[in-house]
Amino acid sequence: MRICFYTGNRGEFSLIRPLIEKLKKKNFFQTQILVSGSHLETDYGDTVNEIKKAGFKVDFKTNKLSKGNQFSKTAFQISESIRESSLGIDKLKPDFLVIYGDRFEAFGACIAASQSGVPVIHIEGGDLTEGGCYDDNVRHAMTKLSHLHCVTNQNSMQRVINLGEELMKNKQ
Repeated sequence: MRICFYTGNRGEFSLIRPLIEKLKKKNFFQTQILVSGSHLETDYGDTVNEIKKAGFKVDFKTNKLSKGNQFSKTAFQISESIRESSLGIDKLKPDFLVIYGDRFEAFGACIAASQSGVPVIHIEGGDLTEGGCYDDNVRHAMTKLSHLHCVTNQNSMQRVINLGEELMKNKQ
C-alpha cells in the first residue's frame, strides 16, 4: 500500500516525521513524500535538503509556488498548489495522501487528491485556532474533503462530527 505524505513546511514535517518513520518499518507500506511550499524556498533555508539529510527520499518535488504575503495572493497560491500536487499525485499514484493541519498549500494538495480519487487522511482536523482565524475555514474545508480524520482531542472530534463526518466505531 502506497501512503504519500504531503509536506509544505519544516514545522509540519517535524510533526509527521515519526509517523513516516513508523510506516517505513512496516513491509505492508510503501511511504512516499511529496514536497512543496516553503521547503523549496531559499528564504526559508531550502528545508527540502533537511528531509534528504534525515535519510528520506523525496519522491516528488513541486515547482515553487508564487511568493506573496498578501491575503489576495493566497487564492493564486492555492490554485498553483492544486496543479502542482495533481502532477505529483498522478506520478506517484498513492493509495492514500496524508496531510497535516490547515496551510493553504496543504489545502491545494487535499483538493488535488480528493478530485483524483485518492482518499485523504487529515491530521488535526476539527481543531480551532485561538482567537478565530482564516485557518479554521481552510482546516474545516480540508476535513470535508478528507476520508480519515486523526483528531487531537474530544472537542475536535465533536467538531468533525458536527461537520457531518462519520465516526468509526470500534467493532469487537
